[in-house]
Amino acid sequence: MKRTVLPIILMLLAGGSALTQALTPLPPLALPDADAGGVGGVHAAVPSGFQSLLINPAGFALSGRELGAAQVVANLSGPILDVFTMLPGLLDGSLSVATLIPALVDDSNRLYAALDLTGPLAFGYVGGGLGFGFFDHLLVEVNVASLFYASITVRAELLFAGGYAWSVPLPGNQTLELGIMPKGFLRAEVQATGDILSVANLFSDPAGMLSSQPLELTSGAGFDAGLTWRYVDRLALALVCHDVFTPALVTAYTSLDAFLADAAAAQASQTGGLISPDLAFSAYFNVPMELLTRLGLRMEVMADYKNILNLFEPLSRHPLLGLGLGLRFTMLDIVQLSAGINEALPAFGLSLDLTAFRLSASMYGRELGLEPGQRPVFNLMIGLIFVY
Repeated sequence: MKRTVLPIILMLLAGGSALTQALTPLPPLALPDADAGGVGGVHAAVPSGFQSLLINPAGFALSGRELGAAQVVANLSGPILDVFTMLPGLLDGSLSVATLIPALVDDSNRLYAALDLTGPLAFGYVGGGLGFGFFDHLLVEVNVASLFYASITVRAELLFAGGYAWSVPLPGNQTLELGIMPKGFLRAEVQATGDILSVANLFSDPAGMLSSQPLELTSGAGFDAGLTWRYVDRLALALVCHDVFTPALVTAYTSLDAFLADAAAAQASQTGGLISPDLAFSAYFNVPMELLTRLGLRMEVMADYKNILNLFEPLSRHPLLGLGLGLRFTMLDIVQLSAGINEALPAFGLSLDLTAFRLSASMYGRELGLEPGQRPVFNLMIGLIFVY
């Protein structure tokens, strides 16, 4: 039996290795999270219910029963305050988007602005070790790297995820939680590139811009895995890997119009791809202070190091950019105030749990460059979540 199984295993490993070498990295799957924005990003060791679907599948093990009915989470990136000051001009017609984009570039002739939206489709369930969910995601991004190169990207995604977690009791009120979450996705993306003026002029006819540009359809399936050690509800350490192995198929078409008219004739190419894995380590501490408990307060401290595998890449980002720190105060299980550091930039958040729904808002920084302070971007995120 061993002589039969061993060659099969070796063949599978060799085949998987060859496939991995042949595939090209693709953008990772990620959805905006308004609560996480205020505490320095997502923290895999933090106890969570429905939200653990997208953070750490090991969190299913001890989650109470929660039903996610819907959610809308909007993340605005870029010079948001400048856009608001120019909003009257856009409304009365004295300004256009074509003139707005050149006016917003910084001293280095760069601009990054984006709308990252999840929902309203966000249905799922967590409880008894089981978790599953279905989400939609939209990203509209303007990236001006210089006066001579700019791009507009419109990306829409549908994501289904579902998995199971096991809890293993250990001596001394300790538990070990293990979770695995298979998932599948479908992504459609249109991107237009050119100099800053040609890209800005595309906004004069957004529908025409979308329909005439090349289209990419990506479909794939893979899984996440997580491991959490927990001491009662005070201390937890977690290791989670998103997209452990998530192969995908990328099909390019000449344009959206051509795809709608005749998909077979419009197909330009078809290649394999691999979603880049993201390995993260997380620590969580629920501060046990009797005075806070008597006042109806809870203080939590959390720290994560994200994208550990990036440290071994040739053009890796500065190690400090992978660190996320967070501090959160909860009052009467209703109001949450949070602060943190994300990619060496500050973050602040406020959440209200009103039973019927949860309202969250956060402000945080994001670093687009490889070094701290190279190209920081301001973000404002607002989330309305219906979980029962």
